[in-house]
Amino acid sequence: MAKNDARIIATEAPGRVLDEMIWKLNPASTVVITDKNVEEKVLPRMEGSRVITKSPRIVLEPGEANKDLKSLAEVWWALSAGGHTRQSVAICIGGGMVTDLGGFAAATFKRGIRHINIPTTLLGAVDAAIGGKTGIDLGEMKNEIGTFRMPHAVIISAGFLTTLPQEEMISGYGEMLKTGMAASPDLYFDICDTEHVLSDPRFMEVLASECARFKSDIVAADPWERGLRKVLNLGHTAGHAFEEIALSKGKPLPHGCAVAYGLLTAMLGSKIKFDFNTGLIQSYAHNILKPWFPQLPVGCADRDRVMELMAGDKKNTRHGEVAFTLLRDLGDAVPDVVLTPAEIETALDLTFEMLGR
Repeated sequence: MAKNDARIIATEAPGRVLDEMIWKLNPASTVVITDKNVEEKVLPRMEGSRVITKSPRIVLEPGEANKDLKSLAEVWWALSAGGHTRQSVAICIGGGMVTDLGGFAAATFKRGIRHINIPTTLLGAVDAAIGGKTGIDLGEMKNEIGTFRMPHAVIISAGFLTTLPQEEMISGYGEMLKTGMAASPDLYFDICDTEHVLSDPRFMEVLASECARFKSDIVAADPWERGLRKVLNLGHTAGHAFEEIALSKGKPLPHGCAVAYGLLTAMLGSKIKFDFNTGLIQSYAHNILKPWFPQLPVGCADRDRVMELMAGDKKNTRHGEVAFTLLRDLGDAVPDVVLTPAEIETALDLTFEMLGR
């Protein structure tokens, strides 16, 4: 078992680690927040944990569509009805929907109770469960309502990844690609060995741990996203817009897949702004996106809507300006780069052209 300064624990025995942690914390009560899929497929693997066996459960409907105010209110009411106090601990077990919503519920119930994240997806292990961003969606707007609330700890177990369908693995892989681009050429090129990453759990575990470590180091240096942490938004400006439009069309696109496509737009914006390497862009589009990711259900006809959603992105600092995180080079991410509407149109048109959309 290895632990870093950001309270990220990688272990083959998550139940035992959780029990030891709760024993040391000695909370007034514990409660598990999860969803129906995780309750069925993952929690039985943790039956040896006394905490999992004895704690009451708040079980949500799965899926991003349920990361909303209604589900949040259900958690609040359940916490209140269960008699939980400011000395309680919430244990959020699941993917990004559960850790985002459960973390936000913990951050706001009784003005804040402690919570522990146990991600059960690759996306959660490398991104969603780490860094203290919590929240819910507001209509089409991703994570529009939320706060920063660091978990007491994040317990990562690669054993959970064997329960995942291929589409969830690909979604997590999209966030790994983002992290590799922002971190270093070496990490990015290792992650680009797609077949090896997705077929070898050990190789994936090593790379996922490197991604988690990179993010936790960035968060430790800038927990409130005032500067450096914004490099982690690479691919998200266009990616969130793609995700929201896909959902509105009834063709939901997993978050990490949307980010993966947003990375292409960011790379093209980086070409416009910093003369980013054309060969890297072409290789990414043709060797990674096209063969491995589900088709993007957004195209040229949606360009105006994409631009409208990007203009409303909460990360923008000035009205009427769209700020991107872009790349001078692999490992050299630059936050808060403003592109003109004409430059954004060009980047989007090239994105759809390269994808045949």
